[in-house]
Amino acid sequence: PVLAVIGGTLWTNYMDGNSGVMNECSHGMNDYKCITIGNENHLLRPTNCLNLHGEMSKRIFKTINSIDKVIPVVCMSHHVPYAGVVTDALYWAYHSDLSEKFNALERVPKYWFHGHTHESSIHTETFTNGQCTFISNQYGYPTELTTGYNNECIVEV
Repeated sequence: PVLAVIGGTLWTNYMDGNSGVMNECSHGMNDYKCITIGNENHLLRPTNCLNLHGEMSKRIFKTINSIDKVIPVVCMSHHVPYAGVVTDALYWAYHSDLSEKFNALERVPKYWFHGHTHESSIHTETFTNGQCTFISNQYGYPTELTTGYNNECIVEV
């Protein structure tokens, strides 16, 4: 293969499982009032997302390390795998600071595409074994006019 693409929802780790952040998110986001899970249709809870995040992040980062080092790696997730400027507790419903996991990689992905924030951005982070460019080009809801979506955004890998 010329390119390895790894992806998953990723969810969030709520600032490493901070109970105050998880409580704030459970009250401040529609996800926890509208999304049901399981056969009995229980409402989604932050603990569900935290567990799913742990499973998915472990799988993604293990897979990155297992791929031949000459093959470029690109990752995709719905949730954001890095932390920027924290604005409030709800910030952590969208972002996880996974810098320790990136620094533990033998090599980092060339690109990581993500969504969930309804804000478009491109920026590069430097880690122990390389740089990763994080790219988000989100259209958002039809009523959102300031996401920064670029209809002509093309990324060559």
